[in-house]
Amino acid sequence: MFNQSRLIIEDVSPQINGGLFPVKRIINEIVHIKATVICDGHDVLQAGVLYKHKSQKKWTEVRMNPGNNDEWTAAFNVLKQGETEFYIEGWVDYALNWQQGIIKKINNIFQF
Repeated sequence: MFNQSRLIIEDVSPQINGGLFPVKRIINEIVHIKATVICDGHDVLQAGVLYKHKSQKKWTEVRMNPGNNDEWTAAFNVLKQGETEFYIEGWVDYALNWQQGIIKKINNIFQF
């Protein structure tokens, strides 16, 4: 059970040749990020995009929004000239799973 990866992130865009070449944007242009984020089971997922300019040390996070067919989207604005890096992370939200499970149980108890 150790080193078990339950979450898969694939079909990330924008990218060119699987990330071999950088995607080009100009200052104040919005970068629209899309990815497919899936997990085994029916757990509640969360995802976010972390980005920063190459000269910065601190990453900025933007939460991704779920869409149709496991597609998640987010966007950020390019603020400086030069290379901006981004990566996507996802996780199973155990607290939200617990909350939704309790709500389902309560609704089943009080259903007439």
